[in-house]
Amino acid sequence: MAVARSDAGDLPAVVREATGGQGAEVALNGVGAPVFRPLMESLARGGRLCVYSAAAGREVPLDLFDLYRRRLRLIGIDTAVVTAVDAARILDQLRPLFETGQLRPHPAIERFPLDRAAEAYQQVARGTTAKVVLVPGPAAPVR
Repeated sequence: MAVARSDAGDLPAVVREATGGQGAEVALNGVGAPVFRPLMESLARGGRLCVYSAAAGREVPLDLFDLYRRRLRLIGIDTAVVTAVDAARILDQLRPLFETGQLRPHPAIERFPLDRAAEAYQQVARGTTAKVVLVPGPAAPVR
């Protein structure tokens, strides 16, 4: 298992190297348009791209020939309907990957209390590479 980040360089090349030239079986797009094409190029034959946000752009060109010839699948996930119970179940499934170090938290996390939500969204709109998190109450230091 390998994890590649879009802000760390040439995403398709990193993924191909990490997978012995095969490409990723699954790619997650929580950004939107700017990473859509590199993620599509990173997929293995029959790979799936799961899109769950379009914060940085909603429209993308799509090469239909590449889509059907490589048997790629594009999946939309509406995170607005995920309940706290659903989120807990998902996090529980990811826990072992974090505990073994296969997954690591993003190195840059900016936390904002809810009363500074507008400022947090401005950070996202400016294209920060940090993960922006809204927390109830005052912002806690990142551990």
